[in-house]
Amino acid sequence: MSYPCFFNPADIDPVYFVRYIRALKRLKPDVVVAWYDYDSTLCRAAMSQHIPTICAAHIYWPICPLLTLYFNGPCLGPSGRKCANHFWQMAESEASGLSLPLVYLLQGRISELALARISEFALARRKETLKGVDAIVVPSKFVKDKLVSHGLNNVVLIHNGVDIRFFSPRQPSDGEKLILYLGASSKEYKGFRHFVKAANTLKRRHKSLRFAATGLTTNSTNHNAVEGVGYLPRVDMIETLAESYLVVVPSLWEEPFGLAAVEAMAMGKPVVGYASGAIPEIVTHRVTGLLAPPGNVGLLTQHIEDLILDERLAISMGTTGRKIAENEFSLERASGSYMKLIEQVADR
Repeated sequence: MSYPCFFNPADIDPVYFVRYIRALKRLKPDVVVAWYDYDSTLCRAAMSQHIPTICAAHIYWPICPLLTLYFNGPCLGPSGRKCANHFWQMAESEASGLSLPLVYLLQGRISELALARISEFALARRKETLKGVDAIVVPSKFVKDKLVSHGLNNVVLIHNGVDIRFFSPRQPSDGEKLILYLGASSKEYKGFRHFVKAANTLKRRHKSLRFAATGLTTNSTNHNAVEGVGYLPRVDMIETLAESYLVVVPSLWEEPFGLAAVEAMAMGKPVVGYASGAIPEIVTHRVTGLLAPPGNVGLLTQHIEDLILDERLAISMGTTGRKIAENEFSLERASGSYMKLIEQVADR
């Protein structure tokens, strides 16, 4: 895996570039589909061999060195010093498992100004590369509009999909209602702390509620109302989802898609969350769930309580969500769209 573009102004890893060239000459593909990567090495290698190239952008890596477009709140776009400052803060907060460039940064061997300049050069080079590919696939209209606003026009929208066959909706058993958070509890921009605040408030009002979070392996005084279920295997995650009453997606960053929301809908569960990024493209307010403005934890809490108190509405939203998941977010639909695009690019 190459290092992030901060440390490579050409946005190409020379070692992997040579390896890709060798592989492409050996395999002789008709089309290259490059999925998420830290740089544009594979795209450059394919283009150098005049092979039609499709590049997938399921997060913000084309326009953000740290992939998230989030820095103490949604970020409008890259700028040298801002990106360098963000990277510095991230490096200081991750004391273990640092890559060599991160260690050099912390030791002062790379100045913030140099880091800013490298970042600017790398992103400009990446943009130049992506303008030359045959198509950039994005999972939502929100991401498409974002990339277009940064000067990338060869963008194709294909929603991500889930395999509907693995999701068998059922109503939770009577009694305790499970309110489930699906996501990484360690990522600030995923809004886990807001889920904890809502859980602490509602647990005092409704003793029968149970709050659980994937990605959380231990409980602490800060999470006293939330049970950690850890990092579950796929089968166990789906079973936990089936047992839930509703799913909370309190993302603070501008979600490029929102797979957790789609999986909840596929299981026939209503979704409560923030209207961030592409979430409103998936969850229709008052139809398949309830959405609050990003960061409004009070209204988020109220929406959860509204559905706790109105089981009929919660069931209706879940049923509608399942139908939408089947029609718009199935794996069959997504794979069919990819195959159609690959054939079009190959024919060119």
